[in-house]
Amino acid sequence: MIAREVIHTCSNASVAQAALASIGGDFMNRFAAEARRRDLPSGSYAARLVSNFARTADAADWRRANEATRGADQPVLSCLRFILDQGLQKTTASAS
Repeated sequence: MIAREVIHTCSNASVAQAALASIGGDFMNRFAAEARRRDLPSGSYAARLVSNFARTADAADWRRANEATRGADQPVLSCLRFILDQGLQKTTASAS
């Protein structure tokens, strides 16, 4: 299960930061802006969201995280992006 590997590795802020840099583009810029708004380094915020996912995800969330890897050129990064996007949606919805 790739999602479990993402949780294991990207719960570390340094690894999460490097993975974010690999994702790059608009997603990284949007994520970095949200991290700055929270006064956190991007890697730390990403690691927090990954850890939150591990603690709170239900079976459907895990299934969707693993489905995000299907057919992806970079399945680990696709899964991480899914997990981070889920976390962003939850945290920005609760902040509204």
